[in-house]
Amino acid sequence: MIVSPATSCIQDASQALYAAILAIKNQVTTTPQIQTWIRANPNHPPTLRFQQLVELGQSLEQQLAPLGIVRADWQSQAGILAGTGIGKTTEPFQDGSIWAGLTTWRTIMPRLAHDDLAAIFLKHGATMQVLRTNQVGGWQPNITPIAPTVLLGQLKIPFTNISPLSILLN
Repeated sequence: MIVSPATSCIQDASQALYAAILAIKNQVTTTPQIQTWIRANPNHPPTLRFQQLVELGQSLEQQLAPLGIVRADWQSQAGILAGTGIGKTTEPFQDGSIWAGLTTWRTIMPRLAHDDLAAIFLKHGATMQVLRTNQVGGWQPNITPIAPTVLLGQLKIPFTNISPLSILLN
């Protein structure tokens, strides 16, 4: 597969996050017992936490689909990715078109998407722990993370560690 604005690791992660939001929303809206309980217990701590989750989901959806258009490949495989098995198809489908990338433009740049999503989670009261890739398997000082491409991070302003493109896009 060729990595493009519409098909990349950050697009896959964003699609999985969208699928999880959709699965939770569908589970709650299609289960009458849950709806009845929420209406009967509006001030109960689980109801209040669920309301916070709904607000978080709305913020994340606005970030993941900023134009309000959900990519066809994200919709068709949402249930499969979320583990519910419910979806429009079980056949792999990935839209690699420029249009697909543009409809989810906020998730094209991995670092920018990470920072934006992290800010949303923090705004909604989440706590975070950030690990560098060379820390995941334990500390390995001989491994240093590098930027994915020259254009997206390896070109720096002289005598700094700042990538100008990431600043311009932010």
